[in-house]
Amino acid sequence: MSNFAKLTPIDMGENRNVFSAGKSEGANVKGASLSELFTAAASNSAGSPKYGVYFEMPERDDKYLLIVRNVDADVVSPAHTAAALDVTIKGGNDKVFGGNDLVLSDLDPDDYTFIKIDSGRFKNVAENAALATLANVTSVKGCVVVEAENAKLEFALIKMPF
Repeated sequence: MSNFAKLTPIDMGENRNVFSAGKSEGANVKGASLSELFTAAASNSAGSPKYGVYFEMPERDDKYLLIVRNVDADVVSPAHTAAALDVTIKGGNDKVFGGNDLVLSDLDPDDYTFIKIDSGRFKNVAENAALATLANVTSVKGCVVVEAENAKLEFALIKMPF
């Protein structure tokens, strides 16, 4: 049985005003290909499968930039029509800062969106059995869970400096 895909953030570190992502080629810093940067949502393989990703937020005041793109732009066969897709960032369970789910409806085909995430609203500070079951992982404590409409949604995660 599989589970939601785990995102690994690109850590921007504490350096400011420098090109820091990618590989160095002489005086230039070049980025990775988009296929290396983005991770497709994965299925939990349940009877009625759900798709999504999750990532760990180990620090108390982490700040991340989540990039979501809808790659459902190709008409592979005449029977397929590219679709607008939904994304839900599941609310965390902090007693003070925990919040409701954040839903983005109808992200258009071949489009993208950004969201800056602070740890309080979406991070699970205690175990959450419902989200662990949804993502098909052992534990979501210290994690953020994102549900995707299907695997045509891809995600990249950047850890921002304080």
